[in-house]
Amino acid sequence: MNALKRLVIGFALIFCLAFGSPLTASAASGNTLLARITEPNQVTRIAAITGGAPAQILYELPESLSYLDVRYAPDLGWVAAYGIDPATQRAVFAYRRANGAPIAIPLAPEAAVLPFSFDEASRHLLYGTSTPDGQFTIGIIRLADGVRRELTGSYRSGSPLGQGLAAYPMALFGETLYLQAYTPFSDGFSAGIFSLDLTPYTFAATGRYPILEVRRLLGAGEYYTPIFSPNGRYAAMLYNEPANPPANYIAQGPGFSVNAVAVLDLRTGATRRVAAAGAGQGLEHLAWLPDGNTLLFTGGNYNGADRLAAPDFYVVSAVTGQVSALGATFANAGINDLQVCGGRVYVLDGAALRSAATNNLSDVQTHYADASAMLLGCTAR
Repeated sequence: MNALKRLVIGFALIFCLAFGSPLTASAASGNTLLARITEPNQVTRIAAITGGAPAQILYELPESLSYLDVRYAPDLGWVAAYGIDPATQRAVFAYRRANGAPIAIPLAPEAAVLPFSFDEASRHLLYGTSTPDGQFTIGIIRLADGVRRELTGSYRSGSPLGQGLAAYPMALFGETLYLQAYTPFSDGFSAGIFSLDLTPYTFAATGRYPILEVRRLLGAGEYYTPIFSPNGRYAAMLYNEPANPPANYIAQGPGFSVNAVAVLDLRTGATRRVAAAGAGQGLEHLAWLPDGNTLLFTGGNYNGADRLAAPDFYVVSAVTGQVSALGATFANAGINDLQVCGGRVYVLDGAALRSAATNNLSDVQTHYADASAMLLGCTAR
């Protein structure tokens, strides 16, 4: 790609990241959901939804780039975006303060950017990349001063995670970075969960560092990517117990069904099952409530599909394993995605985005009745 083409792509992303304004203080409560919304005959927008109030538009995404992901920090002070230039298929990745100038993150040619996120404290941007030549990178950007630290490895030889494996960061609490291992450029199950102690590293300036040592917390298996409690004490995941096969489940593609909830105590390293589906049933979505000790999940029957039909809602204590039923679904169809923000649970229900109070599922609000949406997370709890 010539220098002029790179300049054009970079300018397009800079224009996007400079477009729009941060949430007002009145909307920046823990009840605020951030979502990417595309309505018929409308440009794609990033919206903030607080309780029953009308959605607030943060900015519109220009059509000059094909956007794969946009993320806000929980305190709304930072935003990052990743996209692909349709003309060149080259990845473009940048971040900025909500009211600041964008900062490009250099990417190797043909690099794939894995799921990226801000840490719970809104102090770091975490990302991972991999390239077809066998290299992978775990990136940590300290937002206060822009220091970018990239931990590097080869998944073809000598990977500290295991032969053929790379990793991307999922969460950072204190000096402990939690990693999801995977096999680059392939579909498959989780290759394991690891932790990485950052204490031995000197991160005074931007640079690249070899990965020194990782600790395996969970082996490979049929489980979804863990979600971390807001207080950093637990990680929870949905997984498959083969002894309870699903009835009337029809797989679509390489996916798999799950039927149990496990909680990993990050202090002790112990993992235990806290909930399971009924005979022949499955589980589907999982989210932490703001207290950091309680999980909300959905469960039910497949009825000849790869998604649960009209799943019920439950909560379970990560501490005691006590399960309680919240009630029947308030969605009009199967649930495509779910997020808990403050006291409300938000769901993508076909082409609609709805929410209900976690303590009263009959308190339903329809935010968008006909839209394609992606739930991006919540503001600071």
